[in-house]
Amino acid sequence: MKTWRWLPVFIGALLILGGIFLLLGNLNIIDIGALFWSILLALVGVFFVMVFLQDRRQWWGLIPGVTLLSVALLLFLEEIVPGGSVDWGGVIVPGGIGLSFLLIYAANREQWWAIIPGGVMVSISLMILLQEYLQDPAQVGVFFLGLGLTFIALTTVTTKQGQLKWPWIPGGILLVMGFMFLMFGTAESLFPYLGAVALIVFGIFLLWRATRRTQQ
Repeated sequence: MKTWRWLPVFIGALLILGGIFLLLGNLNIIDIGALFWSILLALVGVFFVMVFLQDRRQWWGLIPGVTLLSVALLLFLEEIVPGGSVDWGGVIVPGGIGLSFLLIYAANREQWWAIIPGGVMVSISLMILLQEYLQDPAQVGVFFLGLGLTFIALTTVTTKQGQLKWPWIPGGILLVMGFMFLMFGTAESLFPYLGAVALIVFGIFLLWRATRRTQQ
């Protein structure tokens, strides 16, 4: 593959660039901070993504590629917006890992297994993102809801044996547990809103199922 032919050149150029910047930093000519490392990691991440783009069979390249890009984004944000109450590391990095698996499935629907780790990591990211606004039980509820929706998404997968049916069981159980934890951990004033949102989501789901049946 052409990408591998250029791999030594890319790594060599990256090492030279990194060495020059480190030397300039040690000589106090320039100030090397997180911004430099974010650019370096982003370049490596782009390379792995290019591996996938040049040959879609190399789906594994998306995992280190998108993960490194998410770490680069985290370092960049910490450099330009230091501090803050949100644990952006716990949001961006797991979210990036989850996104890499979801992109694998989007690129090749036969890789349906990627939905599971993708959904798990995105659920962790959402839980950490909302932890400032929710109590402990509600945070667990968000995680369980994410897991439940992940399994429900698997029911749309069509294999040689037909559509997957078994994910309805763990998906339904996790959704019920998620709503219970969310209600226990949410202030009473939000109960009516949660009920309304639940009705809307369930209604959308029924319409989606009806639309799929008419198209088949």
